Amino acid sequence: MSREADGFHFFVSNRVDWSDRRVLEAYRVRQSIEVYYRDVKQNLGLGEYQLRSGRGAIIHWHLVYTAYTLLALLRRALVAASSRLGVVLGTVGGVCRWVKRQCLRRLVGWVMVRARRNGKPETVCRMLQI
Repeated sequence: MSREADGFHFFVSNRVDWSDRRVLEAYRVRQSIEVYYRDVKQNLGLGEYQLRSGRGAIIHWHLVYTAYTLLALLRRALVAASSRLGVVLGTVGGVCRWVKRQCLRRLVGWVMVRARRNGKPETVCRMLQI
């Protein structure tokens, strides 16, 4: 049991031979695993695949786990470079949202430059293939 600002938290285990510290350490590890799976399901599409073969599912899982690893490495590098970003990029979901905003900003900038040069929306749409 731990006392936190919002009240008491009870941790229950069937391992009566474990010390309180070991129960809390096991909970901390489990918590990080649950956060990981929530991140890959919500942000990277782990639960959103419809494939007909087991091989396709395995490839999808590999891509999701690779994306997670790259985002985690990006987060680490960005946090090391800027303490302000560390607050914003607390989770993989935060990194995903940050990357999405950066991509959209660059796309908007690119569209603005092309629109100034060519002047016609049709030309920019054709360049974007939309």
